[in-house]
Amino acid sequence: MGVLRQNPVGYKWRSSKWFIISTITLALFGETFLYAFIVPILDYMLRTRLHIDRSKTQKVTSTVLGLHGAISIVAGPIIGHFADKNPNRKTPLLLSLFACIIGTLMMAGTHSIPILLLGRVLQAVAGSAVWIIGYATIADTADQANLGMIMGIAMSFINLGVVGGPAVSGLLLEVAGYWITWMVPLLILAIDLVARLLMIESPSKSFPSDTKSTETAERADSTETTGLLPAHGDPQAQSSSTAGFWRIMLCDARVLTVLLIQIMSITVGTCFNATIPLHVQETFGWGPSKIGFLFSCLVLPSLLISPLAGWTRDRVGTRAPAVISLVLQAAMLVLLGIAGNERIPWASAQKHGGTLYIASILAMGAFRPFMAGLGPIELTAAVKAHQEKTPGIFGPEGGLSRVFALLEVAASVGMTIGPIAGGSLKELLGYDYMNWTWSLLYLFLAGLVMCFLGSEDPKEMPPADGDC
Repeated sequence: MGVLRQNPVGYKWRSSKWFIISTITLALFGETFLYAFIVPILDYMLRTRLHIDRSKTQKVTSTVLGLHGAISIVAGPIIGHFADKNPNRKTPLLLSLFACIIGTLMMAGTHSIPILLLGRVLQAVAGSAVWIIGYATIADTADQANLGMIMGIAMSFINLGVVGGPAVSGLLLEVAGYWITWMVPLLILAIDLVARLLMIESPSKSFPSDTKSTETAERADSTETTGLLPAHGDPQAQSSSTAGFWRIMLCDARVLTVLLIQIMSITVGTCFNATIPLHVQETFGWGPSKIGFLFSCLVLPSLLISPLAGWTRDRVGTRAPAVISLVLQAAMLVLLGIAGNERIPWASAQKHGGTLYIASILAMGAFRPFMAGLGPIELTAAVKAHQEKTPGIFGPEGGLSRVFALLEVAASVGMTIGPIAGGSLKELLGYDYMNWTWSLLYLFLAGLVMCFLGSEDPKEMPPADGDC
């Protein structure tokens, strides 16, 4: 007879879907908040606290900001590999948060470049873990029929972090001082810590690896109440799943299409960060406040539209919304290149160029959510298709963490190459041709989506083919 175990206090709500998803969403919000938080205050830190010569601040700034993406490229696959071997996702989430807290304290208190960079490295590793394990946890926890809407709501809060981070740090540095400014992210991390400690991971898994699903669920439940138990299974099968996972996923046209979309969307977004401020200053004479307004126009529409985009994907599938979004964004990129162009009189800076530019940025922000949230949905569907075709193919814990590691690596690649590619294209071809290049690539992606992503009925997803 087994020993009757008493559930922890508050087990029902601590293990509920809404609390788990809310905790992960808070973690993702905190990661994006921290990533952007340092941007407005980094110049002050370098000149006032680190006493870096003004001529060297641009180089150090680029290094600090680019380091996050570069470290994530390396850390992502490693984190995904080990996360899929561990049935307990709460432990790595807690470890990543402690690493983030230490990294944030190092950056806030630093008086040397090496400590600043080391703190950024810890933040990057922790951020990769949150994205990979967090996405996998949501995919495992949420009802598959409503996954799109849930991801859309989560993306709204994540985008709020993108806007809120730099807005809060820039304002508080001026009105409250340096250390009060850093208290805000530390407070968010403290709340995040409490939520992660309270969370009890759901015992259910979306992709059982064999017919002993009940036994697997009981082992997962036991990890939340009695501690982490060693995973059991055929060592040879686990080794085979690890060796073959990357080949199967990287030979899957659906997965490759999603990764290309992720790379391109992040590339264009970070390219905007590098090119918009200088371009609008040179073309329209706009100052910092107007530039901040432009970036708000790019991000704020998605806060309202992301849940609608998710709901739409749940009802009609991913293909049609993504294709329409990509085509419309391609059109807006053309208009961004035209706005302020003196060779087109009606769109010149003296005529309607400024209005056209703002309207195009707003439209880009409104259309992006219909493309931005499809990655987790399509990757989950791809893993599920392989699991149903060959049960246990990715090991006893499935392959969600590893496939989301690919998504994180793709995002990191975009973060790394976006500013470089954007700046180079602007210098070589001009701002208009740079945007038209992105427009052509978006149309190419729309063609890939038509060929390889989900059908219009989300219940009739095409099977993933992993054969090379």
